[in-house]
Amino acid sequence: MTTSGEPIRRPSWLLSETRRSLVSTVAATVCTAIITTVWISLDRRVLPYAVGIGCVVAWTFLAAINAALTWRAHGRLSGPALAEALAADPATDRRGAGTGRRMPSWSVEASVLALAVVCLLLFLPGARSLPALLGAALVMIAASWVNVAMAYALHYAREDRREPGISFPGTEERGFDDYLYLAMAIQTTFGTTDAEIRTRRMRRAAMTHGVLAFAFNTVIVAMIISLLLGIA
Repeated sequence: MTTSGEPIRRPSWLLSETRRSLVSTVAATVCTAIITTVWISLDRRVLPYAVGIGCVVAWTFLAAINAALTWRAHGRLSGPALAEALAADPATDRRGAGTGRRMPSWSVEASVLALAVVCLLLFLPGARSLPALLGAALVMIAASWVNVAMAYALHYAREDRREPGISFPGTEERGFDDYLYLAMAIQTTFGTTDAEIRTRRMRRAAMTHGVLAFAFNTVIVAMIISLLLGIA
């Protein structure tokens, strides 16, 4: 983890959530165009689901790339280095300004739409008979799961910077790893483990995160069952 005495070695564009999103979107668009075209040309049975396939492939790449860039921007930073990286992003202070409501990254809201697309696929008999499509949807949900964890880790770091509301035992200097640990704990155990949440705003964020994680985990189980039934 980067110590407070070490400089931040991050490109300036990487610290901007808006620019990370733009890079992710462009890269995902190119990958989607290529993969969807090749997929449909190899298996004409999926042609009726071309729009759904495009959504699945696009969001898979966008979520995965966005999560990777977020980690590259903030991973292993701690103390003043992390605070400086957060302050370098205008979205840190702009998000929720004037509304009294602080929100995680836009990608969390988009992940909810991804869940809706997958649920729609689960109710289409024709789609359930295509294991490759179900497998791609499962990969998309997994990528979204990771992206949500990364987005909430960044959200907790931002909120804790504005108004300290999380206590990590045995930690003198807060690091991004600590906030990612909290996010992963909530998504896997629906609890904060040994971290202590001390403000109402942070408890509200953790509650919303837990509900969203429950929805994701439920859909993942349903996707695995559907995939196994489709293969059987």
